[in-house]
Amino acid sequence: MIKKAYEKPREVEYIEFKGRENFKEVGEFIGERVSLITNVEGKEKLMRKVFKDNVSYPIGTIFYKYFDEEIYDYAIKVSNKKSFFDKYGDIN
Repeated sequence: MIKKAYEKPREVEYIEFKGRENFKEVGEFIGERVSLITNVEGKEKLMRKVFKDNVSYPIGTIFYKYFDEEIYDYAIKVSNKKSFFDKYGDIN
């Protein structure tokens, strides 16, 4: 589920990667094709292609975006849950 949070005075939209249950929704949120992979320990990860490399993210990773006035487009950022909530307060 997509939620909203804020950093005074910036408001951001964010989604937490929860594994199989929402990896497609995360891909739609960031506007990229993503894959769900399972490592040898059975832990699910989200994989996306960044430039020429594949990058994987564990369950609990927060993807967030905000409108950046300087580039006049949405900036997409990635954070772990603790760092994100240390910086942003939840609106919902």
